[in-house]
Amino acid sequence: MKRGIGVAAAHNCNIFDNHDAVAWWYSWKSKAGFSRGFCHDPKTALDHARDDLGKEFVPMFHPTIPPQPFDEETEDNLQKAKYLLTLNEPEKVNSGNMTAIDAAILWPKIVTIAKNYNLPIVGPCSTSRNGHKWYKEWLSHCTEMYGEPCHFDFTCFHFYYYPYPCGDNIPAWACIGPDVEMLKKTVRRWYNWFGKPLWITEFACLGGMPCGEEGNMEIMKKVTPYLDASDVVFRYAWFSVNREPNNTNEVEWSKIKKSTCLNNSRLENAKSVGDCYRHASQSSKCNRPFFFSYNKKIDDCYCSTDSCEQIVKSHLNILVQNISQDSSKLTPVGEHVYDRTCLKVKC
Repeated sequence: MKRGIGVAAAHNCNIFDNHDAVAWWYSWKSKAGFSRGFCHDPKTALDHARDDLGKEFVPMFHPTIPPQPFDEETEDNLQKAKYLLTLNEPEKVNSGNMTAIDAAILWPKIVTIAKNYNLPIVGPCSTSRNGHKWYKEWLSHCTEMYGEPCHFDFTCFHFYYYPYPCGDNIPAWACIGPDVEMLKKTVRRWYNWFGKPLWITEFACLGGMPCGEEGNMEIMKKVTPYLDASDVVFRYAWFSVNREPNNTNEVEWSKIKKSTCLNNSRLENAKSVGDCYRHASQSSKCNRPFFFSYNKKIDDCYCSTDSCEQIVKSHLNILVQNISQDSSKLTPVGEHVYDRTCLKVKC
């Protein structure tokens, strides 16, 4: 099956339990998203997704190759993988932020690792509008350095469009067009440019004006039949499980930026949001439901000792647990395409 989904940090251990039509997932990292997320037992959750539910995890080297020797989870994921995803949006400063020449310098190491684990290589996953220029520069640098273009087995890009019909205020490039014609043109161009099958690792309704739940459902409805039928699209993944308003699962955790709770207890040795959660779960000082305060580097993590009755401004962010939500439950967006019915009928 082609259909996959992106999961940066799982909101609980059972996020895939209702994703009957999803065959694979990735996390933008070499780890599977459970250890970075709100899961008390990441290894058991990963084994459950793979062994009980039959989902395939595809590791990704982003923003670069993980430190070597690889940690236990990365090593296990590479041993069990069927493909290797590489750099994510390297052309964007606020995303991958890697120059084409730096990617060319790095690439032989990626090829060596892929060979060691017998993994086909998915080329850098860039944006559909700006990635082509970066790709050409990258391959040109490879040829200058090594006498031939860098090796990869698949190309990869992301796309975001508004559903058709689009309003007069939507530029032509942002509108998917009748019969998803703009997407079809983009897929043909990428295939003609590089002659490789395609992975599309992010797609959704383009953020902004018409893109609430309804806009995302419309994009899914129009796009997935074409992607399923395409001979050149090898795999595709919706963006994403938890990112609103295109989330396929209920959002169990929400964020309050630049704030903290007045009455906090520090959680030691927390190197990720997942560590914050697991340490808090073992602490009698932390209020239930949880309120975490953390900084972006995740070297400071606190839990509120009360129900965060007083919020104060801070360099930290608060993550609030919404116990009325169940992040293994699908939203209408998730139900619309990623369900059993769409395995049998055209959605």
